[in-house]
Amino acid sequence: MSPEKSENTLKKDIGKRIRQLRESIPISQKDLAIQLGIHQSALSQIESGTIFPSFPTMLYLNNTYRLNVSWLISGEGNMFLHAIDAFTAIENARRLDQPQYIQLLKAMEDKRIESLIFNRLSDTFIYFGKNIE
Repeated sequence: MSPEKSENTLKKDIGKRIRQLRESIPISQKDLAIQLGIHQSALSQIESGTIFPSFPTMLYLNNTYRLNVSWLISGEGNMFLHAIDAFTAIENARRLDQPQYIQLLKAMEDKRIESLIFNRLSDTFIYFGKNIE
């Protein structure tokens, strides 16, 4: 499978799961977009698999609805996290300036996705002059 096709498939799968989450809450697309601080058209693009959700969007969904980010990306496991989870443990450790990004990584079960996100986060921190090592 080509990287482009794989990325497109992942966008569509994540979009379907975001729509499934939204419908299970239940909340309208317009109201969820307002909560996320994005335009409804952006949420529509996410749900249709045109674009990926941003890190702040995934973190908001995790923090507000206890969305299992691993489920969002892979489709495996439960949609919602249990009350005591890796996010809470890592947040309590508070070893980094931005623990929510590390929480996101730790929640990933798929090491390939974890590596991809870690590389992008590393580039972001270096760009802003922060060293995460």
